[in-house]
Amino acid sequence: MNIDVNKVGKRWFICKGDGIDVEATYSHWVDWKNGWKTKRKWTITGKGSKKYRTEIIEQAEKQMNPFHS
Repeated sequence: MNIDVNKVGKRWFICKGDGIDVEATYSHWVDWKNGWKTKRKWTITGKGSKKYRTEIIEQAEKQMNPFHS
């Protein structure tokens, strides 16, 4: 699946592709039980958001940190 992810704000992405028209945002929360690790909680809304959720998150994470494997 080819998903085009564009960062338009500090925590806001617009994702488009075949049958996908989605907005993705994230917020941080602290997992204090496992050593105060900061994690991202993603909110994805729009057409195709449920079916391609993991692919959208992976593409957005790569765009935020291009050195992340």
